Amino acid sequence: MTDVRLRDQLERESHRVSLAPGAADRMFQRRARRERRRRVGTAVVGLGLAAAVVALVVTSLPGRHREREVVSDESAVAGAYETRLPSRDPDVARLEVGGSFALMLTEDGDLLLNGPWDVFLPGPPTTFSIEGDELTTDLLVGFGCRSEGTYRWSLEDGELTLTSIGDPCELRSVLLGTRPWAAFDPGPPVDALQGDWAASYGCEEIVAAVELAAAPPRLLEQWRQAYVELLGSPDASDPCAGSPLPLSTTFRFTGDRLLIFDGRSEGFDGRYDLDGDVLTIRDPRTRNIVGEYQVRVTIGDDVLGFELLGDAATDPFFTGAWETAPFVRRR
Repeated sequence: MTDVRLRDQLERESHRVSLAPGAADRMFQRRARRERRRRVGTAVVGLGLAAAVVALVVTSLPGRHREREVVSDESAVAGAYETRLPSRDPDVARLEVGGSFALMLTEDGDLLLNGPWDVFLPGPPTTFSIEGDELTTDLLVGFGCRSEGTYRWSLEDGELTLTSIGDPCELRSVLLGTRPWAAFDPGPPVDALQGDWAASYGCEEIVAAVELAAAPPRLLEQWRQAYVELLGSPDASDPCAGSPLPLSTTFRFTGDRLLIFDGRSEGFDGRYDLDGDVLTIRDPRTRNIVGEYQVRVTIGDDVLGFELLGDAATDPFFTGAWETAPFVRRR
């Protein structure tokens, strides 16, 4: 079954049930935007570029008067930064990446980049390294860039400037190098959920979790066919027949926004609020879910567990993403 036929089949039911994050059909609603961006740069896997966000949690900010000594330490630039790419810039306008972006660089060499809601970004892991006055990153490798990119960096008066050193990937160089990045303090976490949480599980585990849910048989069959397509199974009745590699899902809570990545591909970008231990999720723009879903949250020592409530508990796509395995905080 082709992506188009599968999407059409699922969309016939979309008026009465949400298509939860964590499944291939979750990306079909954004495929048109991503197809435009596949033609930009040297794409290996289709993309559009960056997904939404504002507040990023960090433990330290760069100093305002750091000298540009030669270093080989990621902590030299660790911190949170923000910039706005102007749509009047010809390259920004052509690549459709105008808007506000937030960048976090950690002392461990992790790079987190978030941007406007209608700009797609792959999920973690994305990394960077420092060697002298050069910064190298694998941002967008496999999602529009064929190889890593290297930039000359400078940090003066709380402003990080990245200048491309022959980066062959235009998407990345426009995103990182068009404007300087101003250091900012994201403030205290909005709630205990803030940050990245990841779950890993096997195909048999997600099938078992979905089959335990009180999903209508018709929706269960739609989920099964979607995963047969997603995982390339040779058996139309068994998503796991092709012995697929382990699956993963990452939840990113930032401000009041929730982004969900299936592996590294963004599958959901919506709003949330936490009232006690009840999480309410909404998606007013793209309508991946209709109305709202509620989930009871259990927060342990860097571990999240979820119990679906109401309509969410009958949606097999939602069940697969949220209840298959516990989520562990990504460091």
